[in-house]
Parts: sequence; C-alpha cells; structure tokens
Amino acid sequence: MSDGRARQHVRTIIIVTIVTLFIWVYAESESLRRVSRDVTIRVVAPTDHTKIVWLDPNRQTSTDVTLSLQGSTAALDMMRSRLTAPIELTPGEIGVPASVGTHDLLLRDVLRQLPRFERAGVTLDSVQPPSLSMHIEELVPVQATVRVQLPAGISATVNVTPPTVTIHVPQRLAKTLGDEPTITAQVPVERIPNTIGDAVLNGVRLIAPTSIAADVAQGFARIDPPAVDLGVKVREKTTTETINQVPIQLGVPADALDEYKVEFVSANYLTDVRVTGSPEAIAQLKQRTGSISLFAYVPLLYDDLREGEIDGTIVFGNLQIEGVRIESNTPTVRLRVTKREPASGEGEEPNGAAPNASEPPPS
Repeated sequence: MSDGRARQHVRTIIIVTIVTLFIWVYAESESLRRVSRDVTIRVVAPTDHTKIVWLDPNRQTSTDVTLSLQGSTAALDMMRSRLTAPIELTPGEIGVPASVGTHDLLLRDVLRQLPRFERAGVTLDSVQPPSLSMHIEELVPVQATVRVQLPAGISATVNVTPPTVTIHVPQRLAKTLGDEPTITAQVPVERIPNTIGDAVLNGVRLIAPTSIAADVAQGFARIDPPAVDLGVKVREKTTTETINQVPIQLGVPADALDEYKVEFVSANYLTDVRVTGSPEAIAQLKQRTGSISLFAYVPLLYDDLREGEIDGTIVFGNLQIEGVRIESNTPTVRLRVTKREPASGEGEEPNGAAPNASEPPPS
C-alpha cells in the first residue's frame, strides 16, 4: 500500500471515530434518566405585607422535599442548577392560593406551574411528601403610643419622634394589645449622656409587647417603624447602693431606763437598705472606707412606753449629705415593753435593750 493511500486510510478511521463519538455523546445526552433531588420549599408573604404565611408543623416557613425527575441527561443537568436555590411559594402567584385560611398544597401540581419547570424538558413525576399544609393569615394595623423607659436613677424630660407607631399583627392577636396599646422604647444606660443637659438619641429600638413578642421574633408581626428618635433633657442622675445589714439602736429616754425594759420582738437589724443619690454624693459617702456606714434607730418618748408590744418607727441617721434618700422595706420594728421590778436586775444593758434581744446573723 502506497504512503498516500495509508494516510488516507488513517484519516478515514479518525473521522469515523470522531463522528461515532459525537453520535454516542448526543445519544447519551438525549437518553431518558430518572433522578431524585432534595430541595427546600419556602413560603413567602406577599410584598404588600398584608398577610403572613407559614407551614405545619410548628409554624415554620420552609421545609425540605424530595423531587422525582425524569428527562434527558442534558435537561437534568440544567435542572440541577435551577434547583440549587430554594423554591419560593407566595400566596396569589400561579398555583398558590391567596385567600385567608388553611390550604393543602398538592406539590406536584403546584411546582409544575412554576417558571423553572416550564420548558425545561424535565418531567416532575412525584414529590415526597406529596402535600403541605399552608396557613394564610391577615395582618391588621394597630396604632400604639410609645412609652419611654429610662435607666434606673435617671430623671429626664423626653420627646419622642414619632410619638406613635403602627403594629401589624394577626387579627386574632389585636385584642391582646388592649384598648389603648403602648409600646416601650427602652433606653440602654450606656446611651445616657454623662452630664446633665440635652441629648438626641437616634434609633432607639422598640420592644414588642409580651403578647406578640414571639410573633415579632418569627416575622409574623412587625413594628413600623422599629425604632424611634428621642430628644432627652437629663435633669438628674442618681445611683443606688444596697446595704445588706444595718443595725437598729433604741433611743430610750434616760428617765425611763429605771422604770421600763425595752427589747426587740423582731430582729434588731435591717436588711437590703437602699441608699440613693447622685453619683458624686454616693462617692462622697464611700470616700473613707469604700462602703457606706449607716445606722438606724428608734426614737422613743416616755409617753410611748407602756407595757405590751408596740411598733417603733425606724429613723436613719449619720448621713448629712443633701439629696441622699434612704429606703427600706421595713419602716417599723416590733418592740416589747415591760415594767422593771423595784430591785434592779442583773445583766441589763444601760440603753434599755434586753440581753436576749435578737442579734444580727454573722456578716
């Protein structure tokens, strides 16, 4: 065989091989196959925000399903790229009901109408699970007055912009907001200026009422706008220190000490006494020892003393700084008054308190 004929023969073999390969690739791409694909179905509220939508169970807004698809290799490969993003279903769109209530969606029928399945060359044979229960609920607007909550110890005049906001809630929850709905703008302590005077606090977030807090967190209710601006004029700043234990002293008239014995029925100390004042005043009280030294006493007049149990009013002493306020949950103490025997007993204390008076617990 001549060299020319040999080269022609080789060329023919190569061409036939390439054509055969193209035919095989084309045939393979056009051959029908069946595959399963896991995708996420997500329900989305309409853009006008007049409705909310969720799925059973647990009021979720998305769930995973398995699609059984049939088509050519090329078409299935193209469909795979279309199914990487969640499939969104919005009430009122093609195949999805728009009316308020509960709807059972036959997924195969609904999905077949979506643009990503149209003219895709793929048949959607089945979906597992085959149906989903979708709930559509209407939102109603409720006007609420903004109430400002300042940090403890802050006295200020506040202007709110806007003074009212709109809460969009499911109709079934509207009544839980009351006849005169309010919503709280809670000011963090770190946003209060360090000095007395005017300040503007922008974007103070609103706290949803307890009855709808869970719905707001899940996106089933919303506050519009979600934050307000505050013009704050700080008049006073105070801080509070709590003293765990304050002893109580008795003030018995000297001319009554020989005639009456006074003892505590209740404890002769107070717990959790609160001292409130400006930060500067509190710092001054703590300057010497690092803590506030405080005592309480019960001033008694001769005419107050009679045999039996009496209530003594507690007075706080030794804090001589203006503007400091002392508070206790126990304004009085129970005392027992008894007449002394003509002969003085042993072991009595000169201030009139009995030796067996209640002692404070160890610090």
